[in-house]
Amino acid sequence: MAPDRPVDVDAELDRLYGLPLEDFTKARNELSARLKKSGETDAAAEVKALAKPSVPAWAVNQLARTRKRDVRALLDAAERSRSGKAKTLREALSEQRDALQRLTNEGRQLLEATRGSAPDAMVQRIASTLRAAASDPSAAELLERGRVNEDLEPAGFEALAGLVDAKSPPASKRDEGAARRKLLEVAQKAVRERKAEAAELHDRAEESERQAAKARKAADRADRALEDAEAELRSQERPA
Repeated sequence: MAPDRPVDVDAELDRLYGLPLEDFTKARNELSARLKKSGETDAAAEVKALAKPSVPAWAVNQLARTRKRDVRALLDAAERSRSGKAKTLREALSEQRDALQRLTNEGRQLLEATRGSAPDAMVQRIASTLRAAASDPSAAELLERGRVNEDLEPAGFEALAGLVDAKSPPASKRDEGAARRKLLEVAQKAVRERKAEAAELHDRAEESERQAAKARKAADRADRALEDAEAELRSQERPA
């Protein structure tokens, strides 16, 4: 029997990443099966290996479909901010910040509409993923196509730029390094604050683990007490 008609993998992937998150795994497996049936075994294996996107990554992918203009504005501004020219840095960072804010707000609304709530931590992961994708050309392509699979973290200068207000760097024509030095100073402060927040969260996690351990011990004691009570009841029910 001749293999089925070839599958348009690119179009199918666009459809896959645009689905509701809960439908991703089933649709991915079905696509992989169709590819295998049509004789495209390598493509079938690649599709089968695709990880289900995290919730923030899924939200970012939907923004790439519904807010294309803002995504393009974010990517363009991020590219200009890497030019290193002080006279354009302030403007580019401002535009990048504004586009990121619009997309983050849309991401929050998307989570509220589709999942019933939008925790601040998850919204921040959406913002970080958008910022990271804008700072990395390969990730930027995934963002623009709406095919991000996981949460991303900014790296390098773009990570620092994302931590500060874009109004901070001065647009000095005399000293092009002044803008970045000022940005670095403010970013260093922001990094220290983030580290302090991380330490606090770590302490909370340790306390939560201690409470969980206490709860597990209490559950074990209750389980043993139940077993003892059941054993005693069975002994009392035996005929004399």
